[in-house]
Amino acid sequence: MRLDQYKHLLARRQQAYQQVLRGPQAEIVIADLAQFCRALESTFDIEPLKTANMEGRREVFLRIFENLHMSLEELLEIKLGDSNAQQAIVNRSIESE
Repeated sequence: MRLDQYKHLLARRQQAYQQVLRGPQAEIVIADLAQFCRALESTFDIEPLKTANMEGRREVFLRIFENLHMSLEELLEIKLGDSNAQQAIVNRSIESE
């Protein structure tokens, strides 16, 4: 897939997330998911399987968060593999709220 095609795909997906998960009712759902998925806390547990389960939840929440709060360019940067950029963008987005 060419870069312009991939960028178009990301833009369409991001738009779908934003259309479905914006507004007062969506804010209630996002807040509940943030708590359930441990979005802002450690997922560590003494039992490795529990840690893996909680990390999976957190990963899903972060995908939703990325599509709601990041620019298309930031998403593209993350998807192309810059993990340091991902953490910096997430931190910046959380601080601005």
